[in-house]
Amino acid sequence: RKCPHLPTRETEALVNDFRDHALAKIRDIEDLGMLGKKLGVCPYYASRPTIKPSEIVTLPYPLLLQKSAREALSLSLKGHVVIIDEAHNLMDAIASIYSISVSLAQLQRSRAQIGIYLQKFRNRLKGKNRVYVTQTVRLLDSLAAYLSAQLSSKNTESIVEAGDLLHGKGVDQINLYKLTRYLQESKLARKIEGYLIHNEQREQREQREQREQQQQQQTKRTTLTGGGGGKGDQMPRYRY
Repeated sequence: RKCPHLPTRETEALVNDFRDHALAKIRDIEDLGMLGKKLGVCPYYASRPTIKPSEIVTLPYPLLLQKSAREALSLSLKGHVVIIDEAHNLMDAIASIYSISVSLAQLQRSRAQIGIYLQKFRNRLKGKNRVYVTQTVRLLDSLAAYLSAQLSSKNTESIVEAGDLLHGKGVDQINLYKLTRYLQESKLARKIEGYLIHNEQREQREQREQREQQQQQQTKRTTLTGGGGGKGDQMPRYRY
């Protein structure tokens, strides 16, 4: 779902007006926010066209060090001078950008979800798709096995070697860079999530239809009762 504040053709004149005002003098982020509010345009998106004609651009570490972030801003480092302030924090910033915390429960859930996906589409996966999905399964199994072993040993903190995490069968032969690129380009996680949501909705719909059918059968069910009246009451009675 797209952000409702994305610039459109209808707001192009406002964006250009914002750009001209932003470049007319040096402004900080609060000034740009006030300018966007005054012109009725999102300052975040409207400030992007000002990058190319600017002589000096300041930005935080994550936007500088991540290729995808630079591409989103149409920011190229080629032929430019990069000055890093507080450079002693650079290594911590890089580690933070390219690090992630994952729990054993998350790995197990991911493994179960990709297993359901494979049951449905295993015969449809061809060539490199099957290879990379299989590698993903092996990697998840290896990581989950390591965390399970650590949980059993109650080892709360230790130095981990890459080989310890990739101890599963054939995992040490996986090219993690190629696998990462495949996962990003194929959007496998999004496909699996979409299928699981669709499958869950289908199951809920089937359960709902089944309950409705049972209720209808109970409503239509008739119970035959014996004629408990006098002599003149010889006809059987039915209760609906």
